[in-house]
Amino acid sequence: MWIIQTFVPIILLLTVLSFVVMLPVYFVRRKENPDDPKNTIPRLLLVAVLAATIMTLFMCSGLIAMFIDDLRG
Repeated sequence: MWIIQTFVPIILLLTVLSFVVMLPVYFVRRKENPDDPKNTIPRLLLVAVLAATIMTLFMCSGLIAMFIDDLRG
């Protein structure tokens, strides 16, 4: 349970930060090529969530290792 309480806020924070950082890229790409099907807000959100999840797992891998070590006894 503590894993969810630890990871979810971090993932949400990093998702918002990633999304805010990627928004200027979205508007520049949209201005240069408005018909590009890859340049959509849902796709941008998906990339932001995936990037935040990966960054959180890398940053918290020590916590995961400590949790597994505690389970082993």
